[in-house]
Amino acid sequence: MLKWCTYCQHYMGEKQPYESLELTHGICDACCSEGRHKDISHIRALQPIAAFHQDLRDKAVDGADISIPDVITASKSLGISSVDMAIGILQPILNEMGRLFLAGKVTVAKEHAFTQKVESMISDLFAMTPAMKNCQGQKPLVILSCVDGNYHWLGLRLLELSLLEEGIPVRAFVPSLPRDEIIQLAVDMRPLVLGLSVYDRQQCHEAWLIREGIQRRTEGAYVPHVAVGGHGAKEFLEAKGVDQLIERDIGYFRQSLDFVAYLKNFLTERDPCEDEASA
Repeated sequence: MLKWCTYCQHYMGEKQPYESLELTHGICDACCSEGRHKDISHIRALQPIAAFHQDLRDKAVDGADISIPDVITASKSLGISSVDMAIGILQPILNEMGRLFLAGKVTVAKEHAFTQKVESMISDLFAMTPAMKNCQGQKPLVILSCVDGNYHWLGLRLLELSLLEEGIPVRAFVPSLPRDEIIQLAVDMRPLVLGLSVYDRQQCHEAWLIREGIQRRTEGAYVPHVAVGGHGAKEFLEAKGVDQLIERDIGYFRQSLDFVAYLKNFLTERDPCEDEASA
């Protein structure tokens, strides 16, 4: 299920059962600290967002025409931020379309048509993100890439948007790169964190091969923190019975918001000497 704050209409992530894409009420830390939970009138505010999400989902599944300007305008009128639109509305529908396609419940044409619409909407959302300009020209602290063979890259762009909104310089390389090119990219750009997207559980092993490749190529002088996400990471974590896992310097994350929270905490607590080593 998708958790949204009842009081500020902010996306808060997923909760069990994960296969359900219904919107459920909650309250974020900021609204709780302000005591806004005492005002029940805000509960009605989430209903239009739920209706908006359901309408867009139904159009995607039915293969109906979707007007990008109308969708963007509607999201803004509901007070949905670019990031919440990206990871709280578009990404869950994309994930569901992928599951329905694999189950034979939607056609390739419908899945591709919605994917193309999301690609266009992402460009518009990036253009409306003020932090995008602030981070331009800065050395990226984070680089993102799909591992070789994973061509499901839209989630990576949505994550890039989320990090930019947080003021974190980041650059995503899509659709995917061969292992050796990812290694060389990390060696050349020296990010503090390398984020990798994997499509199936078997691809999780690529994170180890890439990390080891970077370590060998720099003779141990530089190794970034590695984070793994995507559908394959979800399968890996489900097998472990956890929602996220840090295992031998590699982090695995089920949700984009979990990775963003981890990254913000890591960047806050990092040793300044790490910045010098990666320069």
